[in-house]
Amino acid sequence: MVTYKTEEERVKQIQDFFSDYKYSILITLFIFGVSLGSYFFLQNFFEQKTIEASAVYNSYLEGSSENLDKLKNDFPRSGYTHLALLKESTELLRENKKDKALQVLNNLKISTDGIFGNSIMNKLARINIARIHLSTKNYSQAVEILEKYSNDSDPFMHELKADALKGMGNIELAKEQYQAAISGYSDESLKRIVMLKLSNVEI
Repeated sequence: MVTYKTEEERVKQIQDFFSDYKYSILITLFIFGVSLGSYFFLQNFFEQKTIEASAVYNSYLEGSSENLDKLKNDFPRSGYTHLALLKESTELLRENKKDKALQVLNNLKISTDGIFGNSIMNKLARINIARIHLSTKNYSQAVEILEKYSNDSDPFMHELKADALKGMGNIELAKEQYQAAISGYSDESLKRIVMLKLSNVEI
């Protein structure tokens, strides 16, 4: 048989519940309030930092070179700083300053590494580092910097690694990487380039 409580009993039950657990409820509400406040504060803080970094980056693009240092010092992990470092390394390479470009790219790699890093910028940094090592015949260092992408589906990474392995004299491994690149490319002109590289290895 179901027992129906009166309205007064229900109210008393609720009052007793809040009386017994009032401290736990207050602590929970306090933690929730602090967490919510912190979330909005941090969100606003990072948005403001992004706006500031964007303005400094635009000034850098307009030719204000001192803003590059400001980006590095004030916004070291900003995407705008990463773009500026990539641009700086490209300009250094145009001037054939490979050692300085390598240093800039290594800084970019370090800044974008890790779980909370920027995987796209990290990949671009590693690609350009590998290309510099290939141009200076430091083949083992090129392979090492690309090791992270051993199981990557990007055919260009396979092609780049194959070039380095070929330079090291690891012909069989180089062939495997070239074949993986050929399989991955959908562009026929790129496939033909890699097939030519593969045929040169097989001679």
